[in-house]
Amino acid sequence: MDKVTSQRFIYVLVVIICITAGLQKAISFTSRSEPVVFCFTIFAILFMGLLYFGLFQTTRRSFSGMIKSKLAFLLTYILYLGLGLPFGLLGFSSIIEDSLPLSGSQFTWLTINRRPLVFILGGLELIGIGVAIYLRGYLKALFTQNSDHPIKVLKLTFRKGSAKDLLKWSLFGLLLMIVVTGMIIAVAWLNSMINNHIVFFVSAGILTFSLALIEILFICRLLEIRVINFKPSFTLFVLAFISLVLMCFFNGQVSSYQATKPMNQTIIIHRGVINHNSQANTISALKKNSRYHFPYVEMDIQETMDHHFICAHDDAVKIPGKGLRDINDLRLATIEKYHHVEVFGNYLRVANRLRQPLIIELKVTNNSDPKMGDQFINQFRSELIKQHHQVHSIGYRYLQQIKRREPQIRVGLVTMLNFSDLNRYQVNFYTLQHITLNARVINAIHKTNRPIYAWTDDHQLSMKRMWLMGVNGQVTDQAVKLKQLSLKPQRDEWVLILNLLVDYL
Repeated sequence: MDKVTSQRFIYVLVVIICITAGLQKAISFTSRSEPVVFCFTIFAILFMGLLYFGLFQTTRRSFSGMIKSKLAFLLTYILYLGLGLPFGLLGFSSIIEDSLPLSGSQFTWLTINRRPLVFILGGLELIGIGVAIYLRGYLKALFTQNSDHPIKVLKLTFRKGSAKDLLKWSLFGLLLMIVVTGMIIAVAWLNSMINNHIVFFVSAGILTFSLALIEILFICRLLEIRVINFKPSFTLFVLAFISLVLMCFFNGQVSSYQATKPMNQTIIIHRGVINHNSQANTISALKKNSRYHFPYVEMDIQETMDHHFICAHDDAVKIPGKGLRDINDLRLATIEKYHHVEVFGNYLRVANRLRQPLIIELKVTNNSDPKMGDQFINQFRSELIKQHHQVHSIGYRYLQQIKRREPQIRVGLVTMLNFSDLNRYQVNFYTLQHITLNARVINAIHKTNRPIYAWTDDHQLSMKRMWLMGVNGQVTDQAVKLKQLSLKPQRDEWVLILNLLVDYL
């Protein structure tokens, strides 16, 4: 690969990074799957062209007349693209996750079963990555073969692979993730020290470009594409300057906050407890903390087999001689025989007497009664209306049942992973997990004028991040700390750089 060729490859690489940033900017305010698929397809084609060009220039060979090898190249590329989805993929991973066109029942099922699914899919992902690293020389070997026999090339590549190479590249990839994390944290820390909006704007743009560049160069090195022998030039300098300007424009802001003054935050007491001052989901906690007069107390309820609702977060309780049993499969009398139980009807009446509005989480399992939403609203309709209590849940079906029976009740969707096109769901508000929450999801939902509550924000850093990103409220175990939080947008905007941890890891 000569100097001229290497220079051209770098030029193309930089242009593709900028185009990718532009594509992401174009879909930054929508979660509809159609424009996301269109923009991702363009990115995938451009990235495939970059890798093809790099391998062609490295080997000085092509697939001229080799139909089967071209197909093998395409299929291998698609496999690599799929394996790259959990690892940023130049920022497209989170965009794709946010745009999945899931139905309400699909969303609920995936959320309920997220733990075993993550375990299974994570295991398959690790196996796939191991195979991809072990066969990392396959694409290059396709270019250097003298005949159109991709299966034969695959066998030869497999024989040349080694456990040592697999271990080396696995550790290198892990190290690279640590370095990227360190870069993001370091730039955020630097901005916290300098406290200048222009520096924030430029450094965020440079960081975004650098992360994409590092990811592409790692993939090129993994696939044995030579990216060396280039030297600084006037053309490269001009291209770098244009790229910096574009990256600052496209991604430099990282996330936007509400004008120059953050909106008033709705503070929601998580499970009715402040700083561990009582037992969660109990009437005693409700009485103790309602005196602070926070807008809402959030709490959890479960339905028993005989259609009573009790205040409980966990899906199961321990029954002597029978171990853990799902609350859905037990009668209230059985549970009360072995455990002190707060019946939700009593809790609700106390809340109304104290004039404390609630956000009630209707807990859902795979064994939940199909008519649980109907049964809930039939039992508590009049009491719920008195203080304008709200209901949220991962169970979209049950929220719809409640809404059909009593349109006055505001219902909200709870998410743990912030995946799928959330705008498609017919709810009044959203309660979104703060760790993976990003600006794109917030911007898209805000266009529909529906509130977003982040949970569970217990640390000052996450409280500031959510506030600056423009959520309408926060569910927290530290309600007093959140109320006393001092926030100045320009001083604290460095926190938003940490959003890149969500987008690129």
